[in-house]
Amino acid sequence: MINVNQKGRSTKETRETFRAQYSWHLRAPFTNFDREHWWERQSDINKIEPEAALYELARRHPIIGALRSRFQLTDLQEVESPHSARAKKRKQSSGNPPFKQLQGLPSAVHCLCLIGLKTWRDLTGREMDFWIDTVGSIKGVDCRSDLERCCSLNNEVIIDVLVGLAAKLKHRHKAKSHTEFNRLVARDFVKCNFSDQEYEQAIAEYAKFAIRNDYLVIAVARDLRTDEARLLLERQYREHQRLYRVLKQRSRYPNWLPLISEFENNEITQQKDTTHAFVRYRRAVDLIHFPNIGPGVHPTRCRHILAARDFFLKEVLNSLSGVAGSDPK
Repeated sequence: MINVNQKGRSTKETRETFRAQYSWHLRAPFTNFDREHWWERQSDINKIEPEAALYELARRHPIIGALRSRFQLTDLQEVESPHSARAKKRKQSSGNPPFKQLQGLPSAVHCLCLIGLKTWRDLTGREMDFWIDTVGSIKGVDCRSDLERCCSLNNEVIIDVLVGLAAKLKHRHKAKSHTEFNRLVARDFVKCNFSDQEYEQAIAEYAKFAIRNDYLVIAVARDLRTDEARLLLERQYREHQRLYRVLKQRSRYPNWLPLISEFENNEITQQKDTTHAFVRYRRAVDLIHFPNIGPGVHPTRCRHILAARDFFLKEVLNSLSGVAGSDPK
């Protein structure tokens, strides 16, 4: 956030400079920032998607304004997921300054710098997916899929092996049916010599990724009954929450959109703020803490890719029933 040097300034000047951080999108050079209050046309604001309300609040954040001013991002940049191979080449190229300059920022911030000049209603489906895939969980709004919130590290390693085998097989068996192809993958999976050391190293990599991104890693004995496992997992999770004082933020997204309208209308018309709209607006914006996950950290965390990987695992495991000697770890 922009630091305000108060030395040599009057209280009024300091206050106005501080306030300007939160109204950057209402002034030049950001005249193409679309501030249409589309939600005012909704008959029931409570039916608006939480991720839409969060997007409208987050794209007005002072951090985004500071980055746009610093890197002169006054126009919409080409939208491209930072996980794609083309985007990785762009980030390494000096010919595409936005990608190079935004490297290392949280994914949600990176996303807003690319698409955040448009309202939620003007985003394409691809752009909406881009936001949902990068935002994670902020201010009580959880955009993560079930697989992003809870997954098996063991299965993730197995899927990596299966995907690698499928990549080798697809060039040799283009004419095979989908079912037959899965059987071939299952056959090669049983035959591949995946040592315990390789398996442990792969598990360790996924565990490091989980810890770095604030996941709780729990080991569970595989021979427990389902009801026993559920009780033990609940106990471990509750103890972790108490130990680290983890509190789930309450989402107040139905309040954010009317607050944006009130604050911006006061700023544009220069009316006296009798309802303390700026104070309430600033408090809501300041409580946005972008997840510290940079673009390209893990190329398989997109919810669509996660779902596809999980579906592929289930298909191959079903095919394993007809393969002799199958014993996935």
